[in-house]
This record gives sequence, structure tokens and C-alpha cells, in this order.
Amino acid sequence: MKYKKVPAKYIKTESDKQAIIDGCYFDDSEPKKVKGYIEKFLCNSKGDERGTTITLLDWQYEEVILPLYGWRKANGKMRFKECQLWIPKKNGKSFLCSALASYHLAKEKGGEIYCIAGTEKQAKIVYNESANQVNLNPILKKNMRCTRSSKTIENEANGTKFTTLSSTPSQTQGYDANLVICDEIASWGAHHRDIWENVSKANMSRIEKNQVGLIFVASTAQFDTSHLGFELFSYMKEIIAGSKVDTTVLPIVYALDLDEDWTDEKNWAKVNPGIGHTVGIEFFREEFAKAKNLPNAESGFRTLNLNQFYGSAKNWISTTLWQSCFEEYTEEDFRGEPCIISIDASRKHDLTCVMLTFKRGDLIYSVPRFYSVRAYAMQKAKLDSIPYLAWEKQGLITLCDDSTVDFADVRAQIIQDCKDFDVLEIRYDPYALQETVKILEQEFGLNVVEVNQSPSVMSAPTAFLEQLITAKKVRHNNNPILNYCLSNVAIKTDNQERIMLDKTKSKGRIDGISALVQGLTYWHTEDLTEDLPIFFFLS
Repeated sequence: MKYKKVPAKYIKTESDKQAIIDGCYFDDSEPKKVKGYIEKFLCNSKGDERGTTITLLDWQYEEVILPLYGWRKANGKMRFKECQLWIPKKNGKSFLCSALASYHLAKEKGGEIYCIAGTEKQAKIVYNESANQVNLNPILKKNMRCTRSSKTIENEANGTKFTTLSSTPSQTQGYDANLVICDEIASWGAHHRDIWENVSKANMSRIEKNQVGLIFVASTAQFDTSHLGFELFSYMKEIIAGSKVDTTVLPIVYALDLDEDWTDEKNWAKVNPGIGHTVGIEFFREEFAKAKNLPNAESGFRTLNLNQFYGSAKNWISTTLWQSCFEEYTEEDFRGEPCIISIDASRKHDLTCVMLTFKRGDLIYSVPRFYSVRAYAMQKAKLDSIPYLAWEKQGLITLCDDSTVDFADVRAQIIQDCKDFDVLEIRYDPYALQETVKILEQEFGLNVVEVNQSPSVMSAPTAFLEQLITAKKVRHNNNPILNYCLSNVAIKTDNQERIMLDKTKSKGRIDGISALVQGLTYWHTEDLTEDLPIFFFLS
């Protein structure tokens, strides 16, 4: 049925309101066809219920199929070219992916459907589920040919082909797809950004021909906040919150907010719509018992069962605490305001950070600038999957083509910053900065202060940063490089129980956090700390 007016329950975001302004409408005819196909032709494939007919769960139909296929553009085509479903494990996500692939396999003529999984093993699991669906129904089995060696299913009646692939760049190039299912995108490996770029191109020619061209992402959170998955997850939440408007993407997020009580069973049920259907509450109670008794298990429970990008329990500061300090802002918001610049320089070719910090009331705001060497960035991207090149495209880092960071570029930006902001001091770790300091002082007359790196100096601002994060009195704008630096930090203590950042034991670059601590040597004053609780997160 075509609705002249979109039903209110489907108008959830600012993007939906904009879609109506753009002429979109709602028609539940195709959602009913999708539901009818799934419940008529597809069967349970596992356990005692194998071979019995499927009944879609309420959330699968109401929250995914109805809006995805019901919203239409003024020309009658599907409104959405992308849907992202972020949901904890064991809620029926994998079946839904197989079911939608099967529907399009039956519907399209001469179509191409792909499912990209994180590993060969996962790709095989996805394929086997889809092949089982075919083999359990005589009508589907008659018309569709399954080839396990190539992990393909071909509908011989209409020429449409379904292929499962693992997440490698060579396997995901050059496709012209009606539907691409991205299974567990947050677990994709080293080349996740390249693969996503390939996927984004895969359906463009179909869209340009006014045909179906849909990307369907289905994933659970993981531990790495520098991964593409975290960026996509965050973008979906921004669309839902209304801070971003994108009428082409359907965001569906079942995730417990970081400030909600993760120990409350009611909250488990809120973000796990499959409880009582695909998984029992006892499973969660057992996993929760482990999380309470084993420190590292908390991270796994909150990440996989509550869909939080919680991070490793071994981290100095948990991802949960850090993300609670997020605020959306840009450096333009601070023009003319008092500022401290602090510098943590690279030894040769790794990472240099220039950190700008601002104080508003009792809040400290951070604005980082990063520099590195292109050859080093390419090496780290290849060997360790650190997305320096993607960060460069986003304007988050300056990559130098020489063998070392060009400090002339660093100085030029600092001089410009001194014009844009009221720079009170420039604080620095003396390593490798002698020439830069001399030029800033003698040629430009700037107030440059060396920061001694001994525990007697650096312990207090390091502990101060812990206090600020715990009290949510430091602010960051979700810069992925700064997030990456924080996730790498290891801490050392001396015989006087003083704490410091430990670059030798940290698992990756920490320069952004080091530069932030350098800046806090200025802001660390009694009037700012007297009302802050002191907590330490040392393993």
C-alpha cells in the first residue's frame, strides 16, 4: 500500500524529515513481498528445527525490512542505497543477511550479489547457510545451482549469481553489484579501508542505471577504535541523533550507550532483541558472571554482547571513559582564545604531534596536529594496518616526502597558530627540537618553554590527565589518530609510586597523548584540580 503521507513511526530522524521534503514517500508493498518470500521459501537450517518454516522476528521486519524497502524516492526507486545494522552477536543477524541475499537472488534479472566476510572461514559459514536454505526447499533447489568450490549460488532461471568473498582487496575489485552484504565489517582485516572503497564503487553503475544498488552492512562492535568499523558505527549514531543528515543511509543501531548501566539485565534486553528467540537470558547471565570475575572478560562482554566499542581491558584508560569526553567542535571555535601549544617530536620518521589546548571554565579542549613521513606511513599501513594514508585523505595528518619530518612545515603552522590564537606558551620535549626552538625564539620572539621529562615533572600532569578524563573535564573531537595513540599507552611507576607514559612498553605510537600531557604541565594548577576525584587505572 502506498501512503500519501509517511506514517509517523517511520519518521525517526532529521534525515527522514529531509527525505519527505525531497519528495520521498512510503509504500509497504515490497516489504510484504520480502516477508512473504522469506517465510514461504526459507527454513531453519540448524538443530531440532531444521527444515521448519521461518517466522521473521518483529525487529527483523519492523526495524529493517519495512523501512529499508518501504521508503521510496519520488521516482518510485528505493530511497536507501545503504543500510547499516549494528547489533550484538546471537540476535539473528547472519540469517537476515542470508535471507536478503536469497530474496534478491530470486528477484533480480542478470544480477550480481556479493557477501564479503572478514575471513575465508567466515565467508564459508555465510555460504553454507545460504546453500542450506536452497537445498532445504525443493523449488529453490530446482532453480538454483550451488557450487561449494567457488562459494557461489546461481539462479539459472533469471541469471542472477550470489558469491561470498573474504575481505581482501584483490577479491573485491571490479564488481557491478545489485547487493553487497558486508558481514562483520568491524572485523575486516588489514585492508579494510581499501575494501570499503571498492564496495562503495561496486553498486554505483547500477544506481546510475536506475537499478537496485544496495550495500547492507551487518556487524557487531569490536575492540579497535582506529578501525573503519568504529567510524561507520559513530556515523550511524550521528544520523540517529540528528547531528548528521544523510537521506541515503538507513542507520539501525542496537548498542548500549557508554554511560548506561551495563550490569542491568533490562539494558541487556534493550539492545538484544533476539533474547527469548535466538538466545536465552541464561547465556547472558553466564557471560556476565565471567565478566565480573575475570577482568579481561568485561571488555568482551560489553563489546560483543552489548555492542559497545569498549576497547581492551588492558588499556590505561578504557575506550568507554575516553569516549565519554567526546564533544563535536573544530579549531575555528577557539579563534583568539588563550592557548598552549605543546610538541612531541619524532625521533626520525615516525610520528610528531603538535597539540593545542584551550581552557574554558574547568574544561580542557584538545586540538591535535600530526606529522609523519610518507614512506613510514606506507610501511605501517602495509605491515600493521595503521591507516595513515586514509588519515591523510581526511586532512588529519601531514605526510612529508623526505626521509624525516620537515620541521619547517611544523614551524610554519605554529607561527600561523600564533596569529590565529592567543598563544601563551609553546612547551616542548627537547629531543630533536633544538633548531626549531632557536628559530621560534630568536626569529619570531615566541615564548618557548622546555619541559623536563623526569618523573618529578611528568608524573603530576599524567595523573592529572587521568583525573580530567574520569571527571569528564577534558574534551576531544574523536580524532582517530589521537584515539589510536590513547589505545597504545602503557604506564610505568617508579619506587615513589609516580606514574609516567612508557613509550618503550606501549604497543604503538603514543605521541598525541604525550603532547597532551606536555600541555597539561601548564594547565595543572591547584584551582583546577581541587574538586576532581583521583582515580588510577593501572594494571
